[in-house]
Amino acid sequence: HGTAMGHHAKDLNIQAPGVIIVNVNFIAPLQNAMLKALQQEGIKPVDVEQVDITKADFSDIIVKLRAAGAKSILAGLDPFSYARMFQAMERQNFKVPTLGFGLDKKSANDAYGSFIDGAESMIPFKEAFDPASANDPDVAEYFGAVQRYFPNQAKALDVYTEAQWVAAKVFVEGLKRIPGAVTRQSLVAALNTLKDFKPGLIPSVTYSAGNHDPNHCFNWIRNDKGAWKTYATNKCF
Repeated sequence: HGTAMGHHAKDLNIQAPGVIIVNVNFIAPLQNAMLKALQQEGIKPVDVEQVDITKADFSDIIVKLRAAGAKSILAGLDPFSYARMFQAMERQNFKVPTLGFGLDKKSANDAYGSFIDGAESMIPFKEAFDPASANDPDVAEYFGAVQRYFPNQAKALDVYTEAQWVAAKVFVEGLKRIPGAVTRQSLVAALNTLKDFKPGLIPSVTYSAGNHDPNHCFNWIRNDKGAWKTYATNKCF
């Protein structure tokens, strides 16, 4: 994800970015990969800020980025920290190009304000809330299952819940392929037989022995007056 963000920043002509990353362990590799990709593209961040997930006000961060000469923002935050970031940007009238990951949480988008308009995000799956996906059979199956079993959660869907949906589909398919007892070893062996398996929302999954990391392709989405619209698909890194 970080590699994709760093290289796509070049496509977007991102200049003098300020980087804001939530300081949790699993995001650290994203930061490292993104900074490496930015360096490869000749893009030098003017500031890199790590913030706590409970940070209530991003005003000081935006002040620091403005003082450092930031002309854009690259961010890897949780959805509710994004809301506080955009609110701080709006209060200080700091409207700059913004690229993040996981910006499309519908329940959080309501709190982002007008400064979300034009923001960019990436998603390894189909953007379920893109109006152009309304009649997509994969999206219909996904929404239909949630609305049937967990109707109160429909508004909370986002890139992270899509990940869990795809993971569940892959897990169940792996279970189907186990001839005997279900163990960690038998599940790994079964997953290694997946070749071009289509769980929906992504083109396909293929596993092989070694690092089980099959997904290196992303769709790019842009916020257009509150709606997330896909403008590029299956960009692989």
